Amino acid sequence: MTRGAVPGFLTLGVAAMLVLVPSAARAIPLGPRDLYAAQCSSCHGDQMEGGQFGPSLKSGDFVNRWRGKAEELHAYIKKNMPPNSSGQLDDGDYGVLNKMLVSANGLDRADGAPPARERVGFLGPKAAPGRFRDATSDRIQAEQQATLAALTPVTAAMLRTPPAEDWLLWRQNQSMNGFSPLSQINRDTVGNLKIKWSWAMKPGRGELAPLVHDGILFIHNADEVQALDAVTGTLLWKYAREIPQQFRGPLNMVQRSFSIYGTNLYVAMPDRHVIALDTKTGTLVWDTEIVPPGSQQTGISSGPYVAGNTIVQGTSMGPFCKGGCWSVGLDPATGKQLWRFDHVAKTGKDGDSWNGLAPEERSGAASWVTGSYDPDLDLLFFGTAGTYDVSSLLVPGKKGKPGRNDALYTNSTIALRPSTGELVWHHQHMPRELWDLDEVFERMLVTVPVNGEERRAVISTGKMGILDALDRKDGKYLFSYDFGLQNVVIAIDPKTGRRTVDPAKIPAVDKPILICPSVDGVRNWMAPAYNSASHVLYMPVLELCMAFVRSVGDDGSDSKLDMGWIFGPRPDSDGKRGGIRAVDLVTRKTLWEQRSRALPAASLLATAGGLLFTGDSHRYFGAMDDRDGRMLWQTRLNATPSATPLTFSVGGRQYVAVVTGGGGGHDITTPEMTLEEGAPAASTTLWVFGL
Repeated sequence: MTRGAVPGFLTLGVAAMLVLVPSAARAIPLGPRDLYAAQCSSCHGDQMEGGQFGPSLKSGDFVNRWRGKAEELHAYIKKNMPPNSSGQLDDGDYGVLNKMLVSANGLDRADGAPPARERVGFLGPKAAPGRFRDATSDRIQAEQQATLAALTPVTAAMLRTPPAEDWLLWRQNQSMNGFSPLSQINRDTVGNLKIKWSWAMKPGRGELAPLVHDGILFIHNADEVQALDAVTGTLLWKYAREIPQQFRGPLNMVQRSFSIYGTNLYVAMPDRHVIALDTKTGTLVWDTEIVPPGSQQTGISSGPYVAGNTIVQGTSMGPFCKGGCWSVGLDPATGKQLWRFDHVAKTGKDGDSWNGLAPEERSGAASWVTGSYDPDLDLLFFGTAGTYDVSSLLVPGKKGKPGRNDALYTNSTIALRPSTGELVWHHQHMPRELWDLDEVFERMLVTVPVNGEERRAVISTGKMGILDALDRKDGKYLFSYDFGLQNVVIAIDPKTGRRTVDPAKIPAVDKPILICPSVDGVRNWMAPAYNSASHVLYMPVLELCMAFVRSVGDDGSDSKLDMGWIFGPRPDSDGKRGGIRAVDLVTRKTLWEQRSRALPAASLLATAGGLLFTGDSHRYFGAMDDRDGRMLWQTRLNATPSATPLTFSVGGRQYVAVVTGGGGGHDITTPEMTLEEGAPAASTTLWVFGL
């Protein structure tokens, strides 16, 4: 389904560009034309034709959206307009604007056609278009347009070896290691970091990760995509989308990443579409629906990524993926679907791993973290989550025991050929996973010595806190490292990596069992960082457990979502809930660990300046010495930095950026886990620091 740039009405302009003057405070009420000029024209154009910050208010899309819905239109305007000042006009003014839009679009006519006079120009010949336009605005806007026009296409070669000054991928590079070669901000200079600018956004779900290219910072939050001058914070363009109410739930509004390639941004939207936007204008290039309307609760919570010349997008919310979640490959030029790969095996030997469950009754294997790509092998790698349907893997078969119940391809590393979607190999880290302890996170590509031989590996660490390393080419198991904070796995086969589960931890109906870690995991979506020169991995670590219980339906039948839990501290807790750990991947030993009362809330960022940037649930954002974890610089922000920080350089000056707020998981749990800390109101803000 192809859509216009922004379906619907007034969605949305920039933060109010004019001072809002309610009618009660005005000596003479404004007429319709002056009222529109004062409150609407700066975003939607003098003639309702649309502008840089808002869509056309006289279009087929507008008519189709609002025909026969004048009262609903009135309510929408009052609720949402003007931006950042909604509801502040009096009802009479909203009525005037509503009547004006209804008339201009012929919505009050039986034939639905606007009057001929209105087709010529809504404001009429005596209107003063651009009444505040002057030489200064012309000059500044021309400079902004020149900056955008100078944007260069992002090539496959640039993604393979990103320019140090840019941040072109979620974790800086295709290996997903979260490491920047920039070093102007270093151990000696980091103490001089200061706020350079900040930018407030609509409240979202957090976990954001901006991109930077040629001095332009792009950010995606909830239903908006924005382009900002990376040095000044000036808004250059904005795309906003009307999201239907059924897709505004907290999981739908999580969008952890997006991509840039060629002259387009590729963004997953909460309404389960992937769109391409022109990087220079924010104009919609194409729009592809990923999840069909019949799949009511399947969603997208991680963005598209570029693998070769294919845009790859996975689906999530595993309990509601009827038949299992999936990934698709899209043509970057048109958005046409090239292939679909089902994350749940349906046929053959792999398909027989579901304890006799019918293919259409299988669920899960969500992909809610973006993948990585090896251009030399032409392989893309991503992880899958569990099934969340405990009973289907435990119910006895005809002989009184469960059958083959590994449940492929849940909790696996998947290696696909990006041009075709062909499965090249897979490795299941946790067969028959029963506790919502996903293995879904980033697949980091490293080259590391193993038994004296350099191996090109893909490494991953799931919620259990067990790191597995596999050969990138064929998936052969190499080694594991257990962070030592789980009590489920009691042994790992040194040849295959197959894990042995403590039988006492198998869920029983209505019988709580102590499981460590909690469903938040030893680690969660917050990504680690890796220094390829030193072979050191830096991991944000949580120290939580849970009382886990399996339940069945009231009628005695097994049911999905048949697991429950209550969070708690570790039995041996000293009051510290998390921290950062540095692990040498050559020796597989811990180099240092800094534990804290607060939980890690942000992905880690390592730099060539010897720094490790981190954020926690108590609203602190800081930089550690990567050699020992000493905090070298720290500041407290307005909300939790529950996001992925980045660093970039413009004009020879290095900057560090992070987003705060958004109502993520830690904003909810912090007041419970550390009672002395309250959580601030939802407030999504981008902070940029520099020397």
